[in-house]
Amino acid sequence: MRAYTGEQELLRMDYIDPGPRPRRWLILFFVAAMVILLGGRWLAGIAIDWQWWGEIGQRDTWLAMLAYGTGPALIAALLVFAVFFVAHARGLKAADTSLSDHPMYARLSALALLLLALMVGLATVDSWTVVRFFGGTGAADLPGAWRDPVFGRSLGFYFFDLPFYGVLLRTVLALSLGSAFVYWLTARGWILSKQARELGNFGEGGVAFDFRSLQLGAALEGRFFRIAAGVFFLALAARFYFDRFDLLFEEHGALVGVDWVD
Repeated sequence: MRAYTGEQELLRMDYIDPGPRPRRWLILFFVAAMVILLGGRWLAGIAIDWQWWGEIGQRDTWLAMLAYGTGPALIAALLVFAVFFVAHARGLKAADTSLSDHPMYARLSALALLLLALMVGLATVDSWTVVRFFGGTGAADLPGAWRDPVFGRSLGFYFFDLPFYGVLLRTVLALSLGSAFVYWLTARGWILSKQARELGNFGEGGVAFDFRSLQLGAALEGRFFRIAAGVFFLALAARFYFDRFDLLFEEHGALVGVDWVD
Protein backbone atom coordinates (compact mmCIF):
# COMPACT_ATOMS: atom_id res chain seq x y z
CA MET A 1 0.00 0.00 0.00
CA ARG A 2 2.85 2.37 0.79
CA ALA A 3 4.48 1.59 -2.53
CA TYR A 4 1.23 2.36 -4.34
CA THR A 5 0.76 5.59 -2.42
CA GLY A 6 4.32 6.68 -3.26
CA GLU A 7 3.78 5.94 -6.96
CA GLN A 8 0.58 8.00 -6.95
CA GLU A 9 2.43 10.85 -5.23
CA LEU A 10 5.12 10.84 -7.89
CA LEU A 11 2.53 10.89 -10.65
CA ARG A 12 0.73 13.77 -8.96
CA MET A 13 3.99 15.75 -8.68
CA ASP A 14 4.64 15.24 -12.41
CA TYR A 15 1.41 17.05 -13.22
CA ILE A 16 2.06 20.05 -10.99
CA ASP A 17 1.84 23.28 -13.00
CA PRO A 18 5.37 24.76 -13.12
CA GLY A 19 3.92 28.23 -13.39
CA PRO A 20 4.00 30.77 -16.22
CA ARG A 21 6.85 30.36 -18.66
CA PRO A 22 8.39 33.19 -20.69
CA ARG A 23 6.94 33.20 -24.17
CA ARG A 24 8.76 34.30 -27.27
CA TRP A 25 5.86 36.39 -28.47
CA LEU A 26 5.97 38.45 -25.29
CA ILE A 27 9.61 39.27 -25.95
CA LEU A 28 8.83 40.21 -29.55
CA PHE A 29 5.93 42.36 -28.36
CA PHE A 30 8.19 44.15 -25.90
CA VAL A 31 10.82 44.79 -28.58
CA ALA A 32 8.19 46.07 -31.03
CA ALA A 33 6.74 48.36 -28.35
CA MET A 34 10.18 49.82 -27.62
CA VAL A 35 10.80 50.40 -31.34
CA ILE A 36 7.48 52.20 -31.68
CA LEU A 37 8.05 54.32 -28.58
CA LEU A 38 11.63 55.27 -29.45
CA GLY A 39 11.16 55.61 -33.21
CA GLY A 40 7.52 56.70 -33.37
CA ARG A 41 8.30 60.33 -34.13
CA TRP A 42 10.75 59.35 -36.87
CA LEU A 43 8.24 56.93 -38.41
CA ALA A 44 5.53 59.58 -38.29
CA GLY A 45 7.84 62.07 -40.03
CA ILE A 46 8.60 59.54 -42.75
CA ALA A 47 4.89 58.88 -43.29
CA ILE A 48 4.09 62.61 -43.51
CA ASP A 49 6.94 63.26 -45.98
CA TRP A 50 5.84 60.31 -48.09
CA GLN A 51 2.30 61.69 -48.38
CA TRP A 52 3.39 65.30 -48.95
CA TRP A 53 5.95 64.54 -51.66
CA GLY A 54 3.43 62.19 -53.27
CA GLU A 55 0.84 64.95 -53.51
CA ILE A 56 3.21 67.14 -55.52
CA GLY A 57 4.38 64.20 -57.63
CA GLN A 58 8.00 64.30 -56.45
CA ARG A 59 8.43 61.09 -54.49
CA ASP A 60 11.41 60.12 -56.66
CA THR A 61 13.11 63.37 -55.67
CA TRP A 62 12.39 62.70 -52.00
CA LEU A 63 13.74 59.16 -52.24
CA ALA A 64 16.90 60.46 -53.94
CA MET A 65 17.39 63.07 -51.21
CA LEU A 66 16.84 60.41 -48.55
CA ALA A 67 19.41 58.15 -50.19
CA TYR A 68 21.94 60.98 -50.49
CA GLY A 69 21.35 62.09 -46.92
CA THR A 70 21.63 58.67 -45.27
CA GLY A 71 23.42 56.37 -47.73
CA PRO A 72 27.06 57.37 -47.00
CA ALA A 73 26.50 57.25 -43.24
CA LEU A 74 24.89 53.80 -43.46
CA ILE A 75 27.71 52.50 -45.66
CA ALA A 76 30.22 53.83 -43.15
CA ALA A 77 28.25 52.16 -40.34
CA LEU A 78 28.44 48.81 -42.13
CA LEU A 79 32.21 49.24 -42.54
CA VAL A 80 32.55 50.15 -38.87
CA PHE A 81 30.47 47.11 -37.89
CA ALA A 82 32.71 44.80 -39.96
CA VAL A 83 35.86 46.16 -38.31
CA PHE A 84 34.32 46.03 -34.82
CA PHE A 85 33.18 42.45 -35.44
CA VAL A 86 36.71 41.43 -36.44
CA ALA A 87 38.12 43.23 -33.39
CA HIS A 88 35.64 41.43 -31.17
CA ALA A 89 36.49 38.04 -32.69
CA ARG A 90 40.22 38.70 -32.33
CA GLY A 91 39.68 39.68 -28.70
CA LEU A 92 37.91 36.40 -28.05
CA LYS A 93 40.74 34.52 -29.72
CA ALA A 94 43.25 36.30 -27.49
CA ALA A 95 41.24 34.98 -24.52
CA ASP A 96 41.38 31.40 -25.88
CA THR A 97 37.70 31.23 -26.83
CA SER A 98 35.48 31.96 -29.84
CA LEU A 99 31.96 33.01 -30.80
CA SER A 100 31.02 29.43 -31.72
CA ASP A 101 31.50 28.45 -28.08
CA HIS A 102 28.88 30.98 -26.91
CA PRO A 103 25.91 31.08 -29.35
CA MET A 104 23.65 33.35 -27.28
CA TYR A 105 26.51 35.72 -26.49
CA ALA A 106 27.40 35.81 -30.20
CA ARG A 107 23.90 37.03 -31.12
CA LEU A 108 23.71 39.65 -28.38
CA SER A 109 27.22 40.94 -29.01
CA ALA A 110 26.56 41.22 -32.76
CA LEU A 111 23.44 43.30 -32.04
CA ALA A 112 25.35 45.52 -29.61
CA LEU A 113 28.18 46.02 -32.12
CA LEU A 114 25.66 46.88 -34.85
CA LEU A 115 24.05 49.56 -32.66
CA LEU A 116 27.47 50.92 -31.73
CA ALA A 117 28.51 51.00 -35.40
CA LEU A 118 25.33 52.90 -36.31
CA MET A 119 26.04 55.50 -33.65
CA VAL A 120 29.65 55.90 -34.80
CA GLY A 121 28.68 56.11 -38.47
CA LEU A 122 25.92 58.68 -37.92
CA ALA A 123 28.10 60.73 -35.55
CA THR A 124 31.23 60.90 -37.72
CA VAL A 125 29.93 60.97 -41.31
CA ASP A 126 28.18 63.96 -42.83
CA SER A 127 26.46 62.37 -45.82
CA TRP A 128 26.01 65.60 -47.78
CA THR A 129 29.73 66.37 -47.46
CA VAL A 130 30.46 63.04 -49.12
CA VAL A 131 27.87 63.70 -51.85
CA ARG A 132 29.31 67.17 -52.53
CA PHE A 133 32.81 65.70 -52.81
CA PHE A 134 31.84 63.20 -55.50
CA GLY A 135 29.58 65.73 -57.19
CA GLY A 136 32.35 68.32 -57.33
CA THR A 137 35.03 65.94 -58.63
CA GLY A 138 37.06 67.73 -61.28
CA ALA A 139 35.88 71.22 -60.34
CA ALA A 140 39.28 72.00 -58.82
CA ASP A 141 41.10 71.34 -62.08
CA LEU A 142 39.16 73.72 -64.29
CA PRO A 143 41.44 75.91 -66.47
CA GLY A 144 41.94 79.38 -65.07
CA ALA A 145 40.57 78.47 -61.62
CA TRP A 146 41.55 80.82 -58.80
CA ARG A 147 44.20 79.51 -56.39
CA ASP A 148 45.15 80.85 -52.99
CA PRO A 149 48.59 82.52 -52.78
CA VAL A 150 49.73 80.53 -49.73
CA PHE A 151 49.14 76.86 -50.61
CA GLY A 152 48.25 77.17 -54.28
CA ARG A 153 44.91 75.38 -53.87
CA SER A 154 41.75 76.18 -55.81
CA LEU A 155 38.35 77.02 -54.36
CA GLY A 156 37.12 73.57 -55.30
CA PHE A 157 39.65 72.06 -52.91
CA TYR A 158 38.30 74.11 -50.00
CA PHE A 159 34.64 73.64 -50.95
CA PHE A 160 34.65 69.93 -51.78
CA ASP A 161 37.92 68.13 -51.03
CA LEU A 162 38.97 69.52 -47.65
CA PRO A 163 35.61 68.90 -45.88
CA PHE A 164 35.54 65.34 -47.25
CA TYR A 165 39.06 64.65 -46.03
CA GLY A 166 38.02 65.91 -42.60
CA VAL A 167 35.06 63.52 -42.51
CA LEU A 168 37.22 60.63 -43.74
CA LEU A 169 39.94 61.20 -41.15
CA ARG A 170 37.39 61.65 -38.37
CA THR A 171 35.84 58.32 -39.30
CA VAL A 172 39.21 56.55 -39.46
CA LEU A 173 40.20 57.98 -36.08
CA ALA A 174 36.94 56.84 -34.48
CA LEU A 175 37.16 53.47 -36.22
CA SER A 176 40.72 52.71 -35.13
CA LEU A 177 40.19 53.95 -31.57
CA GLY A 178 36.87 52.13 -31.22
CA SER A 179 38.17 48.86 -32.64
CA ALA A 180 41.17 48.95 -30.32
CA PHE A 181 38.85 49.53 -27.36
CA VAL A 182 36.52 46.68 -28.45
CA TYR A 183 39.49 44.34 -28.78
CA TRP A 184 40.94 45.33 -25.39
CA LEU A 185 37.60 45.16 -23.57
CA THR A 186 36.70 41.78 -25.09
CA ALA A 187 40.07 40.16 -24.44
CA ARG A 188 40.49 41.52 -20.91
CA GLY A 189 36.87 40.87 -19.97
CA TRP A 190 36.93 37.22 -21.00
CA ILE A 191 40.32 36.67 -19.37
CA LEU A 192 39.00 38.06 -16.09
CA SER A 193 35.84 35.98 -16.47
CA LYS A 194 37.94 32.87 -16.90
CA GLN A 195 39.95 33.78 -13.81
CA ALA A 196 36.74 34.32 -11.86
CA ARG A 197 35.46 30.86 -12.80
CA GLU A 198 38.77 29.34 -11.78
CA LEU A 199 38.60 31.29 -8.53
CA GLY A 200 35.30 29.55 -7.80
CA ASN A 201 37.16 26.25 -7.68
CA PHE A 202 39.15 27.39 -4.67
CA GLY A 203 38.74 24.04 -3.02
CA GLU A 204 40.68 22.43 -5.84
CA GLY A 205 43.76 24.55 -5.34
CA GLY A 206 42.59 28.09 -6.05
CA VAL A 207 43.97 30.75 -8.40
CA ALA A 208 45.21 34.29 -7.94
CA PHE A 209 43.05 37.03 -9.43
CA ASP A 210 45.47 38.95 -11.66
CA PHE A 211 44.36 42.52 -12.40
CA ARG A 212 47.51 43.16 -14.42
CA SER A 213 45.69 41.80 -17.47
CA LEU A 214 43.70 45.07 -17.49
CA GLN A 215 46.82 47.12 -18.11
CA LEU A 216 47.49 48.63 -21.52
CA GLY A 217 50.80 46.83 -21.83
CA ALA A 218 49.00 43.49 -21.89
CA ALA A 219 46.86 44.65 -24.81
CA LEU A 220 49.96 45.63 -26.81
CA GLU A 221 50.82 41.94 -27.03
CA GLY A 222 48.02 41.52 -29.59
CA ARG A 223 48.81 42.22 -33.23
CA PHE A 224 45.35 43.65 -33.91
CA PHE A 225 45.76 46.26 -31.17
CA ARG A 226 49.13 47.34 -32.56
CA ILE A 227 47.72 47.64 -36.08
CA ALA A 228 44.79 49.73 -34.83
CA ALA A 229 47.16 51.98 -32.89
CA GLY A 230 49.35 52.42 -35.97
CA VAL A 231 46.35 53.38 -38.12
CA PHE A 232 45.21 55.83 -35.44
CA PHE A 233 48.53 57.67 -35.31
CA LEU A 234 48.83 57.76 -39.11
CA ALA A 235 45.34 59.28 -39.35
CA LEU A 236 46.24 61.73 -36.59
CA ALA A 237 49.35 62.80 -38.50
CA ALA A 238 47.26 63.31 -41.64
CA ARG A 239 44.78 65.34 -39.58
CA PHE A 240 47.60 67.63 -38.44
CA TYR A 241 48.72 68.01 -42.06
CA PHE A 242 45.27 69.11 -43.24
CA ASP A 243 44.76 71.38 -40.22
CA ARG A 244 47.25 73.84 -41.69
CA PHE A 245 44.71 74.79 -44.37
CA ASP A 246 42.42 76.09 -41.63
CA LEU A 247 44.93 78.90 -41.09
CA LEU A 248 43.37 80.65 -44.09
CA PHE A 249 40.18 81.09 -42.09
CA GLU A 250 41.79 82.43 -38.90
CA GLU A 251 40.49 85.77 -37.68
CA HIS A 252 42.94 88.42 -36.45
CA GLY A 253 40.86 91.40 -35.44
CA ALA A 254 39.92 93.13 -38.68
CA LEU A 255 41.89 90.67 -40.82
CA VAL A 256 41.09 87.10 -41.86
CA GLY A 257 43.72 84.65 -43.12
CA VAL A 258 47.32 83.68 -42.52
CA ASP A 259 49.39 86.25 -40.67
CA TRP A 260 53.17 86.42 -40.32
CA VAL A 261 53.26 84.31 -37.11
CA ASP A 262 51.13 81.56 -38.68
